[in-house]
Amino acid sequence: MLLLADIPENVAILCVVILVVIFIYTFAAKVVDSRRRVKETAEREQTRREVAAYIAEGSMTAEDGRKILGDSDDPMTSARKKIAESVAEGIIDAESAKKTLKALDSGAPPVKA
Repeated sequence: MLLLADIPENVAILCVVILVVIFIYTFAAKVVDSRRRVKETAEREQTRREVAAYIAEGSMTAEDGRKILGDSDDPMTSARKKIAESVAEGIIDAESAKKTLKALDSGAPPVKA
């Protein structure tokens, strides 16, 4: 059985250094991703405010604003987007997505497997 005392000191130090580097890299990646998401949200909200201002001044119709922002009153369109995003992220497979879309088109509730 291998004990910690049997490992040479320089190898143990190297292992600790590698673990610290992995921790720092992971932490930095989380910080960068968090800042990116905050920036995206701020930019999206800024765009919404600008479109709302155009609609308020009459330069744009509400329907045009919805088209620009990608909003839809149709829940089926929203469901289709969520299914497409789930397939792209690998959350569901393409076959399950096809079955779900087929069920949406027919109006029948999807069956859980």
